[in-house]
Amino acid sequence: MRIGLIGTGRIGTFHAEVLSRHPAVDALLLADAAPERAAGAAART
Repeated sequence: MRIGLIGTGRIGTFHAEVLSRHPAVDALLLADAAPERAAGAAART
């Protein structure tokens, strides 16, 4: 399953961390109005 997540604030980052551990998720795309925030969330997942 491929998932796109828009918004990497506190709640979005939480969801990204949970989804990144789910065995059915093959790809997780993160997007945010602030690219550096999306990159930071991606680095933590």
